[in-house]
Amino acid sequence: MAPRSRPELLKHKRFLAGLIVAAWENGQRAEAMNPKQGIRRWTADTLANAVSSNISTVQGWRDEKRPHRPPLIMPLLRVFYGDRPEFQTARQTMLEAWRRAGGVPDIDSTPPPPRTIEPTPFTKYAEIVDLEVSQPTPDNHSNLIVPVTLRLHPDTNCEFEGKKVEIGVTEPYVMIESAHWRPSPDSVFRGKKHPKLKGVGRSGTIRIVGDKDSKGRIDDTPLEDEPRVTMEPLHDGADGPITFSVRVPRDGFLVTPRDAAPPTDAQNTVLDAIFNDGAFPQDDKKRLTIASETVRPRATRDSQ
Repeated sequence: MAPRSRPELLKHKRFLAGLIVAAWENGQRAEAMNPKQGIRRWTADTLANAVSSNISTVQGWRDEKRPHRPPLIMPLLRVFYGDRPEFQTARQTMLEAWRRAGGVPDIDSTPPPPRTIEPTPFTKYAEIVDLEVSQPTPDNHSNLIVPVTLRLHPDTNCEFEGKKVEIGVTEPYVMIESAHWRPSPDSVFRGKKHPKLKGVGRSGTIRIVGDKDSKGRIDDTPLEDEPRVTMEPLHDGADGPITFSVRVPRDGFLVTPRDAAPPTDAQNTVLDAIFNDGAFPQDDKKRLTIASETVRPRATRDSQ
């Protein structure tokens, strides 16, 4: 007997297909990206091989007009997201979309939190960053306008284990992450040149390069003339969260004593404690997250 047609599931199947298309075209992969290779977009052949399927089948999964629901979702979740914490929200979104597309009731109707880690505020150690992200507002082209304020400055009045030190950053990164949105092409987060910012081999990520004080520490409001980020949807019906974060590698911190202690001792002592006590999350590049803000479109927030 042929399975009963369920037209009420079509919108869910199309939403799932949109998520697959977005991950497909953006080269979403569980493994870390090699900056020398850049974004490696999937082809029907490479994705079919990765999930042990065939080309015609995987092409059907991305057909948003006549979508075919994958019989198994775990192979796609494995190759797109793996078990990496930074992809947990996107992974959960695709899993729930797959369940709804098959008429499977949600296990938990409560949306997952946008981040899995609620870190200790970095101000416990040093007041060197102020990241403020305001509520997004839609424009007339289905985009979101997100106001962002970022201030970076050295903290010259820190005390650690009885030692008075100054802490600043020299190479901070600002990252935007979302499974539903990406910065528009005219954004500094997608290639627009800016004298205080440098692009890196990852979309949505920039490195702050100035202005610096006499010791080489960032002391600036680098996004002052770029106070808003335009985010474009990756698929129809995009309504998921957007996370902004500031991350710093170990060699991007500069710790100097305010007494006669050797600078190297102060640097290593403080950074060993910051990086090794587990109080702050680190990404796959061993960069420490010193600030993070997650926002959602108003429609999503109001529906919860």
